[in-house]
Amino acid sequence: MEFEYLVITIAGFLAFYIKGLMGIGTTTVLLSITALVIDPKLAIVLTAFANIFGGMAMLKIDPAPISKTFWIPIAALMLIGSIFGAMALKIVDSDVFSLLLGCVFIVLALWFILRTPKPGQIKDGTPDKARATDIFTGGVAGLAGGFIGINVPIMATYFGRFLNKQYLRRFFVLAYLPAAIAQTLTYVANGLFTAQILIYGLCLLPGLSIGIYLGNKAHYKIPELWFRRILAVFLLIVSLKLIL
Repeated sequence: MEFEYLVITIAGFLAFYIKGLMGIGTTTVLLSITALVIDPKLAIVLTAFANIFGGMAMLKIDPAPISKTFWIPIAALMLIGSIFGAMALKIVDSDVFSLLLGCVFIVLALWFILRTPKPGQIKDGTPDKARATDIFTGGVAGLAGGFIGINVPIMATYFGRFLNKQYLRRFFVLAYLPAAIAQTLTYVANGLFTAQILIYGLCLLPGLSIGIYLGNKAHYKIPELWFRRILAVFLLIVSLKLIL
């Protein structure tokens, strides 16, 4: 019993370090590790819960200003897409879809690794308003996330084309937080959010503070190019999980 609490605490530190560094990664890291020591369903609920206070913590330490008319429409369609993605599980064979999408994600990740942005292509800020392609990408990412639980490669590859590391991280935090809240509320309504989840959540608090603090410091120290290479390797690992 004590072993699982130790594993969850360590997993929390690793997950929130990645969160502080890149603004994403909590779900992938935390779910992969905690599912080894607790019931996978509990791990999924715990991960959604962790994404809320991880996102809230990031809102306080990341000052990059992003226009509401840019990120809110994207986040809204992500949320809608995730609902339809979850509904699609009843109709489509998720294993086949995961394999196909995993192959696509690997290509995207490799392209992101090999790609060197042209001078002036990466903006120090975000557009004032979301374009139709931005919103559409959010919807597709939400659909993939609701269906197979992974959509980071889509978001990172598309928005990483024109956002620098600081604004990309801030955008990730803002875009994923509403979905985490909605997901957790759904678990509460379905009776899946138990007292045990709260106990596990308490185990994550030390890792939350230390991990995000150290990850945030690393974020500002690493050069833009190295940030993008680290993100690309992370995307490749996430993509490989879908086909292995």
